[in-house]
Amino acid sequence: MTPGKFKTLATQAKNQPRRILAFTLSLTLTLFAFGCGQTTESQLIEIRSLQTAGQFEPSIVPLRRLLSSDSENSEANYRLGMALIKTGRSSLAVWPLRKAAESEEHGVQAGLVLATSLLANESVDESIRAYSRVLEIDPENKVALSSRASAQVKAGFPELALLDADRLLEIDSEDQLSILLRAGALMDLNRTDEAEEALMNLAEQAAASDDVYDAGRKCAALAIFYKGRNTEGKARKTFLDCLETYPGDPVLQQYASDYFAEISEPEQSVVIWQKAVETTPEDLDLRQKLAQALLKAGNPAQAEATYRESVELFDTADAWRMMANFYRDRADHSKAREALEEAMQRTREVSPAAQFALADILISEGQFERAQQIANSVDEPSYKYLLEGAILQKKGKHREALEKFDAGLKLWPNNPGGRYLAGNAALALGDRTRALAEYREAIRSGERQTDAALRTAEIHYLMGNYGLALQFAERHIVNRPDPEGRAHIIAARAAMDAGSEAQAESILSRLRSRLPDSSAAYVEYAALVRKNEGASAALATLQEANFDLTQMANLAALEAVVSDRVTLGENNQAQKDIEAAIKANPDSAALYELLGRFSQITGQRQAALTAFDQALSLEPNRAKTLHSKANLLQANGNQEEARALFLQAVASDSKSAESLYRIGQIDLMAGNVEAAEERFRAALKIDPSILGANNDLAWILASGRRDLPTALKLAQRAVSDSPSADTLDTLGYAQLQSGDSDAAVITLGLARDKRPESGSILYRLGLALAQQGNKAQAQQVLSQAVATSPFPEAEAAQAELARLQGP
Repeated sequence: MTPGKFKTLATQAKNQPRRILAFTLSLTLTLFAFGCGQTTESQLIEIRSLQTAGQFEPSIVPLRRLLSSDSENSEANYRLGMALIKTGRSSLAVWPLRKAAESEEHGVQAGLVLATSLLANESVDESIRAYSRVLEIDPENKVALSSRASAQVKAGFPELALLDADRLLEIDSEDQLSILLRAGALMDLNRTDEAEEALMNLAEQAAASDDVYDAGRKCAALAIFYKGRNTEGKARKTFLDCLETYPGDPVLQQYASDYFAEISEPEQSVVIWQKAVETTPEDLDLRQKLAQALLKAGNPAQAEATYRESVELFDTADAWRMMANFYRDRADHSKAREALEEAMQRTREVSPAAQFALADILISEGQFERAQQIANSVDEPSYKYLLEGAILQKKGKHREALEKFDAGLKLWPNNPGGRYLAGNAALALGDRTRALAEYREAIRSGERQTDAALRTAEIHYLMGNYGLALQFAERHIVNRPDPEGRAHIIAARAAMDAGSEAQAESILSRLRSRLPDSSAAYVEYAALVRKNEGASAALATLQEANFDLTQMANLAALEAVVSDRVTLGENNQAQKDIEAAIKANPDSAALYELLGRFSQITGQRQAALTAFDQALSLEPNRAKTLHSKANLLQANGNQEEARALFLQAVASDSKSAESLYRIGQIDLMAGNVEAAEERFRAALKIDPSILGANNDLAWILASGRRDLPTALKLAQRAVSDSPSADTLDTLGYAQLQSGDSDAAVITLGLARDKRPESGSILYRLGLALAQQGNKAQAQQVLSQAVATSPFPEAEAAQAELARLQGP
């Protein structure tokens, strides 16, 4: 196949004029360099010529130079805003456009561009205010009225949108966009009959016209209306009818494709774009939509093939950029870099955004020196700061990185990539609140550009905020690639933990359809089955999937199968499954670690130790294996050796929260309460869901009568996760120390019911009853406690009993 088959003759013919234009621009820039004595008007004339020629990037420096001496110049502010938008820095354009919009001369022009940019960046309320300012100057501006109406619908103000739509129809009663806006507002106001009538009339009028594209879009509007009314059968039929009648309308194709993806029919979306590419093979955008649909349908190999074919056919910068983005989303950094470099070679003027993207990939590859060279060469200071921060972050210098990000974000506050990087740095420093704030800004500025929604979902899930975790995971699924199914898994787990098992099952069903060759969805679904029907049913689910358990890609499935077999007493078969995987992958530390954990659970301590040592010979700093071996040693009573290995695990992976907790446990048993508290707090900063750390820190605080509200919160979290005798005892003790004897009596009573032979629990229950004023019952319970001696508080129990029995 000939590379660049679809490069147009027109593109080739432009080469000679471009050389002339390049010389002209070079001369223009030279004049700028010697133009210190130029007047404002003469500078603006030269800037206008640059922008008229489409050269927005070269116009930015002279515009900033002009504004440094004439900051209120409305045209210069307007043109700087436009240049920044044209070069992909729309969030930076807000400030100069605001300035220009305040002027009489550019109030309407700059105001419309500002409002449109704000709306595109999801700043809906601000965009409404900007459109309103335009309408104060020009009350009958149709663009401002229609755009404000759209923004008001998006912001949840359909009654205001209806007023704008009616005003537009007063200006032009035949304006079809106004009729569509009016129908949308009516639908949001639940005046569905009026909305349906308006849309049907529009569709009929458009069908009778000669404009098939307009007719296709009006047909799509009717289908979307039915979708909004949850009449799925009618919406599906209308979309299919529309596609058959108007097969070439790209807007209709997009709406239909999105609809079928939403109702878990991604294969139908693929069919739509395959037909579109067959009809218009020279349209690169259609090929990208096909590749995206293939990804959503769980066919990454076919998606990659589509991108490769596009590169072979077109051989343009855009085709190579598409391929680079595909590989970036799949974290294939070397292929992403190669594709982006190909795109840059085919670009006459490489934008700072493209340089930033290349440097970002280089940082991911560990090529810091080359990335720093790019950072040094970039004129835009915000890019420079962000790149330097990214290099520091990759080197593990998170605090220094965050300082660089802060400096960059002061210059470019609405940069979604910068906000995302700052969130990652804050999270690495354990500042979950700051991380959430940065991710929130990244989502607001450009939800489709980063994984901020997924990171937010992960944090909320760890914090037990399952509703928010589900919400943000679903947002990621809609707006971003999910090649490994991570967002689906978080969404399903959040739904399951929130008690919505049907929703969890639906999410996992979607994941299985998208990634049919991945075991992840089946492992999660098996967990749901295990919860409801037990290990036998879960094992059957995993076996029905028929995954090759000797492949490392299916390690999670193997672990789940082994766990279920052990529960069912099928230890011999579980061991055979592990040994078969090791035979196929003899250099896998993860598999030897699994063998070690299996051996430990089944009482084969020496075999477990041997397996852990084999894993560590393959990967000496593998944190999970270090933790597992330390756990075995601790169970055998080798506390100091276990502590050293837990410390080594933390050194290998600073996020080893469970290892931090275990170090704290050992410190607590050794009587070093202060050190234990520090470790528990550090563990909970990384993972607030660790049951033991919540429980033990709550106990320490309650014992010292310190920060009792926090003690209660931690103890309640532990009880919510596992209402055992130990966690109920801790919560009851925290309640007792807080003076809430009524709650303490109830909670400690539940703890006693779970462990009636515990003298310690009986002692604390007796104290709570005495505090409550129930002296007789307190004596009875304390007598029972004393009878169970020995226990740590036996002497204290006898003293309290004597006090209650005294005169």
